[in-house]
Amino acid sequence: MSKFSAFPTTYFLFVLITLIGGDSHSQYLMSDNVRKANLILRDLVNTAILPGASAALLIEDEVVWSGQAGYTDIDKKTIVTKNTQFRTASVAKVITATALLKLIQEGRVDIDKDVRYYVPDFPQKKWIFTSRHLATHTSGIERDAADLEDKYYISIDESLDVFKDFPLLYQPGFEYLYSTHGYVLLSAVIEEASGKPFLTYLKEDIFDLLGITFTEAHNIHQANKSVATFYQRNGTTLEELVDLEDPSYMWGGGGLLSTASDLVNLGKAYFTGFISGVASDMAFDSHIMENGVQLGVGIGWRLSDDFADGKVAEHAGIMEGARSMLTLYPDEKIAVSFMTNRRWGTFGNRTVHILKHVLLSEDIESTLTRKSEYGGSYRGEQVNGRISIDKGMGSLTVPPSFKEWVVMPDLEELNFYYIKNDIWALVTPFGLLDLRLKKVGDAKYKGLVIFREGDVWEFTF
Repeated sequence: MSKFSAFPTTYFLFVLITLIGGDSHSQYLMSDNVRKANLILRDLVNTAILPGASAALLIEDEVVWSGQAGYTDIDKKTIVTKNTQFRTASVAKVITATALLKLIQEGRVDIDKDVRYYVPDFPQKKWIFTSRHLATHTSGIERDAADLEDKYYISIDESLDVFKDFPLLYQPGFEYLYSTHGYVLLSAVIEEASGKPFLTYLKEDIFDLLGITFTEAHNIHQANKSVATFYQRNGTTLEELVDLEDPSYMWGGGGLLSTASDLVNLGKAYFTGFISGVASDMAFDSHIMENGVQLGVGIGWRLSDDFADGKVAEHAGIMEGARSMLTLYPDEKIAVSFMTNRRWGTFGNRTVHILKHVLLSEDIESTLTRKSEYGGSYRGEQVNGRISIDKGMGSLTVPPSFKEWVVMPDLEELNFYYIKNDIWALVTPFGLLDLRLKKVGDAKYKGLVIFREGDVWEFTF
């Protein structure tokens, strides 16, 4: 099976997989599944033209798997390790939300009290709004800064200056507008309620208690050998980013560094009783707006189902030089994460969902073996190609219009890997997708990939 690569073949000799053994939950991870997750992660970095990536899975209170592929620095050939720090981007918001829920649980924050009760210096607006409004993005606060000063913001108070004079865009509680600024203000609430600087509270009252050891504010002016080098894609090559955006104005909304293992350790807060009762319900119950609309958003967490109908609470982040995802399965007490040092990805959440199912599948491999032509349609166009399957792995040629969409003219094939039943993991340039291969006759199979509603690739072979 061919793999598209913008790098020499030696690029993928550097792959690390950690399986934590002993009397632990790692007994549920079969070695074949770990090898398959390793291979998929390596293939994804290759196919998607990512410099490097790290992923992890936690069950209840233990990180049972950590996988890495590629480089933190391509020129220096520095490989990604489990301690490589990436930008969290907006995944920082669920860290901030967890800190807020801890204070709510302890009775130190009333989530429905006027924010100015906690931050009295914040200018009064046309309407009162609360921490609940901030946490659910229904406050009416501007989405993005109109203009940032080229400086390092040394405090939350300085960060508030970026947007504090903006008027609210609508009456709080009646509309949804995703706002990083709202989470910066939420950071100020946490400071006032805890009596500690925001970053100090995170470290002492959240991170230290959950075993989160490599998560901190991203100071781009301070050398740190653990931090990945950040890249951007230029055609089929990668370029190192220079003059990075300084994220110090938005620590609580997207300005942190972390590792894949640290991110899944945040799940322990919800699986071990650290956040429990009413506070836990707030995280995983959909907020209902004043007009009766259910948002599908809790306090910080986005609520939905994965491709196999598992209930998830999750958040993703994307910014210059970064793509990060964290998904919790609250009913199963499982957390899975993915981080990379390139702005990338359309189907990030599905990528972590698939990694979870690959690792925990009870099926080892498919009995399906086939080499044949396929025929079908993609985006309304008739397409034909080749498909090859050998038990647990396969490849298929991609339609010309697909290559145009992802701007990768040399991409000839996509690889896929068996998960369970009729579900396979398809490795694409924008993430992992679920490929369904169903038998429709004595000798016929139907393949189906749903990219998004109305965007389907289907074929028979």
